[in-house]
Amino acid sequence: MACITLDFELDYGDRIGEFNILQDHKSLTELSRLFSSLAIPVSAFVRTDVPINYPHSVDIIKSLAQDYHSHSHTHNMKHFDSEAEISATVIPFEKTFGKKPMGYRAPHGILREGDVALLKKHGFRFSSSIFPSYRFGQFNNLSYPLEPFLWDNGIMELPFAVVPFVRTIISLSYLKLLGWGMNKTLFSLFGLPDVVVFDSHLHDYFCNEHSYNQLPLHLRMAWGMRRHAGIEYLKRFVELLRNQGYRFLTMTELYDLLSKGAA
Repeated sequence: MACITLDFELDYGDRIGEFNILQDHKSLTELSRLFSSLAIPVSAFVRTDVPINYPHSVDIIKSLAQDYHSHSHTHNMKHFDSEAEISATVIPFEKTFGKKPMGYRAPHGILREGDVALLKKHGFRFSSSIFPSYRFGQFNNLSYPLEPFLWDNGIMELPFAVVPFVRTIISLSYLKLLGWGMNKTLFSLFGLPDVVVFDSHLHDYFCNEHSYNQLPLHLRMAWGMRRHAGIEYLKRFVELLRNQGYRFLTMTELYDLLSKGAA
């Protein structure tokens, strides 16, 4: 099973404080048509202050995705407050989408101590936050399983996809960073997880040069790799998954299916 997910947030997360990609109507329309042409459902994890500050973004979100969950309220990694972020996301989410959020994705894939308890407290049913991999200075999640699992309080974790054994992350940004040849070799040697939760952002699909040029040099180097190849790389990856017999679901459908299996 595979889920294509989109983190709907400002350009490059919280790094420049601008949402210039939102003004690129031609590219956004192209991306919506791409998802439709590939016949894949898309699940969006939405930073919930975005619909407040950019009201026209709601129509854009709904043109790109069919399934919606929370990606914290402000995504402010400089002064992140788990209690405030998780509690504050619920009401604006409900106002925007007409229902309470079911799933939560922590910014930068970092769940802090006590976050899972807060998710339970505020009515969430699953998290999709854990990269079962290693990122220097950010996290070491090599002890976590590659497949979905339950936290002690019953919250389900739907982890991001990584390559088995070597645990390199499988996301659009990492596909572009490593290049298609290297990724295809890794997939051939080590396979793919049975459940693929694939992460992407608007800035992975197309590049707003004004935002990109504001990044520090080391981030420009990383995101500069094949920065105009996002759409092509998604097409290749979806084709690869289809050829291997993967079924495409929304995150809600995946959670419902696994919940029934766990019952």
